[in-house]
Amino acid sequence: MKNNILLIVFLAVILLLTSISITINVNKIIKQYGIATTEPVVKPESSETPINYAEIAELINIKRSENGTKPALMLNLKLNYSAQLKANDMASKDYWAHNDPDGNTPWRFFDQAGYDYLKAGENLAKCYNTPQEVVEAWYASPKHKDNMLGDYKEVGFGTATMKNGCLLIVNHFGKGSM
Repeated sequence: MKNNILLIVFLAVILLLTSISITINVNKIIKQYGIATTEPVVKPESSETPINYAEIAELINIKRSENGTKPALMLNLKLNYSAQLKANDMASKDYWAHNDPDGNTPWRFFDQAGYDYLKAGENLAKCYNTPQEVVEAWYASPKHKDNMLGDYKEVGFGTATMKNGCLLIVNHFGKGSM
């Protein structure tokens, strides 16, 4: 009986140590591959946006596939963060441009989000209500289409409501340095 109790305690300790080790390793992997960011989450001003980021990414990937562009873009939380920072900045300063009123480029948002890139791109849209409308508008614009079909591997999105009530959508593309 005493041996059984010692065995149970021993197995419980092993299980606990294994669980701690797995958690530490998972956290290292998440941090190493940029799956998550240690930055605070910046949310859209309204959580009632009709724009689904995964659906936009899927529609962009369909366009990429139809054009023979590979690989399919993967959603990246750091790019979501950079795009949300840009959307919030545009909404709060009431501007509509890739560069802000002070002349700062959008690349500062990638840097703020901790996204280390070899190549980056940005698409902007406003006053659209569905992912389909947004993607079709970008696809009809040569420069936006170039980003959609470009040599990128990851994508992120952010939204905000402009002072005039229009929904603003920011799309950041990236090819990480790893």
